[in-house]
Amino acid sequence: GANNIGSLVITLPVRGGAKGGDLVLSHETITNADGGSKIIHYPALDENDGVKWCAFYTDVVHEVKPVQEGYRVTLTFHLWAMSSIGQVPRSVKNPKIS
Repeated sequence: GANNIGSLVITLPVRGGAKGGDLVLSHETITNADGGSKIIHYPALDENDGVKWCAFYTDVVHEVKPVQEGYRVTLTFHLWAMSSIGQVPRSVKNPKIS
């Protein structure tokens, strides 16, 4: 079968940028120099930035902070590992539209 192993988030530049809307990642194995837990921030982009991307495993705690001003545009993909070549995950064969 197929197993969801992570996510890929592609952040697009937006005219005027955004205030807030940071993607925040944390994981027990990510530490800073003093051994404490480290949190990684990926800020929203403005029109002068290029396209940015971030990929992380499913066990990484992640959160998108509220956008306070402007817009944050992302494309988010679930990453799947296949146990056999040629199989398609059920969610791709029969997507649920809500």
